[in-house]
Amino acid sequence: MAFTRSFGQVNEVKAFFPRVESQPEIEIVESTAERPAANNNWHSDITWQANPPIGTSLYAQVIPAGGGDTVWASMTTAYEALPADFKAYLETLNAMHTWEVTGWTEYLLRQDATGEQLQAARAKYPPVTHPVVRVHPITGKKILYVNPTFTTHIHGLPRTQSDALLAQLFGLITAPEVQARFRWQPHSLAVWDNRSTQHYAVADFYPQHRKLHRVTFTAYQAF
Repeated sequence: MAFTRSFGQVNEVKAFFPRVESQPEIEIVESTAERPAANNNWHSDITWQANPPIGTSLYAQVIPAGGGDTVWASMTTAYEALPADFKAYLETLNAMHTWEVTGWTEYLLRQDATGEQLQAARAKYPPVTHPVVRVHPITGKKILYVNPTFTTHIHGLPRTQSDALLAQLFGLITAPEVQARFRWQPHSLAVWDNRSTQHYAVADFYPQHRKLHRVTFTAYQAF
């Protein structure tokens, strides 16, 4: 917690992960044989909020003997590789982000079969709109700001056209030239800029145990 505060203001927990009881700002990201990894998808943390965290700290508690790496992709590099005309077009677009296209809907229903917890989450966290291209407030560089986990569609386009364009943009993340890969060790601590990257937790360690603590942080104005 103290280390993370050197980068920004520690957030109120905004996602649905379990929390450390004595420090509720710390979320527990855990995979076991009974509850396999569910984060093996490309995303930026909590873009379904109007003001997503500017960064994340992830601290390794239990690491499998093999596997379980995390991969990051630079959305600055992905954007810069695009043709100039295509960049200009993307800068005119906005896209919707929501947590409801993930597995959280089913998770909340398992926690509360009445559906009350799900309805409360829907009321507290409605879908939000972000520009498809954003400008990093420190570097001044432009960032491709859509991700396959939380971005559902582009406003103003027919669904088929929106799906095709998003699929094209999501495909840029998979190029090794935009990626960095980290191999965890016990007590490793990774910190990243959540505005300009996406990340992917490689789920190649089943049925081994993997447990990390997550803290997100923000500034008074993320963008």
